[in-house]
Amino acid sequence: MNGLLRTLIKPDWDDNPKRSEMLYAANLLQIGEFQLIQLAYNIWFKKNCQKAK
Repeated sequence: MNGLLRTLIKPDWDDNPKRSEMLYAANLLQIGEFQLIQLAYNIWFKKNCQKAK
């Protein structure tokens, strides 16, 4: 069974514990996962993320 189908059947299933940690951190901050990535990028590289062209 592929990951998408498994997730649809059991949404709390996750094969990547790092993703669970990221979701937990985003929930604590009450922001989306993508916003968390943007904030981390901003802190690490001292600049905003650029949009893909």
